Amino acid sequence: MEAAQAFVLQHARLCVVSMGARGCCARSAAGDSASAPAGGVRVVDTIGAGDHFASGFLYAHLLGLGLRECCAAGCAAGSAACTVSGATLPADVWEQLRSRVSDIVGLAASGGAAGGFQKRAGVVPADEAGALCMAS
Repeated sequence: MEAAQAFVLQHARLCVVSMGARGCCARSAAGDSASAPAGGVRVVDTIGAGDHFASGFLYAHLLGLGLRECCAAGCAAGSAACTVSGATLPADVWEQLRSRVSDIVGLAASGGAAGGFQKRAGVVPADEAGALCMAS
């Protein structure tokens, strides 16, 4: 895995590998690395798990969180997708996921997770659905 990531990092600043039930690992060109376990859920269907993982990881990344928090948010979202049939999360599962990701973001903001919270300039939460917009 490390050799593959090193190869990718010759051409990119970040390499993230989702590993299904084994969680994920990420490594930056700067040498930072992190991983997170999968959610330990009873899998109903894996349709949409990768897309949800990517959205959770990228949401945390765009908020400026560290790799550890990005991995945790990605795994939380991917795991949530596995608990239902199809790619659309029902309202109750969506709310549980939002709560979990809010906990991850809150821990980072309070310094309770590795590295603390570093918000990137120009990126702000846009609405209750968790979408992001660029501020000018």
